[in-house]
Amino acid sequence: GAVRVPRRDDGAGEAARSMGDAGLVAANKAKTFAKEKQLTKPFEEALGKVRAVDAQFGVSETAQAGVSSLWNRVRTVDARYEVSSNAQATVTSSWQALRTFNDKNRVSSRVGEGIVNASQGAAAGAATASSAVGGWVRRLSTSSSSAAR
Repeated sequence: GAVRVPRRDDGAGEAARSMGDAGLVAANKAKTFAKEKQLTKPFEEALGKVRAVDAQFGVSETAQAGVSSLWNRVRTVDARYEVSSNAQATVTSSWQALRTFNDKNRVSSRVGEGIVNASQGAAAGAATASSAVGGWVRRLSTSSSSAAR
């Protein structure tokens, strides 16, 4: 089949290329293993039997016709009841309502302020604890040097 090469030059593109390279290596190893162990012959025989049954009973054609019929029914229901456009309108309306609520109640800015305050409080607590430990260490070192005299 055709191979698509990601065109992005960032980390996501590099990751996609790496995954593609790993997939090619794995596929080549699987193909080599199958040839070495002569696994392809039983699969080809089984595939031939499946194709014969399909040709005799028309399984793939029936399945394809069923899927096509189902897809046509889905499109008919969508056209009749406007499911996709109603869903899109609902999502748009909900998003707008959330934005309005956020603008009115400043939810995102308050959450941000809370995070900043919490991190500042944690930093201040860490500084106080560090200062207290430093004081204890100084007192211990002073008292142990006085006792040594």
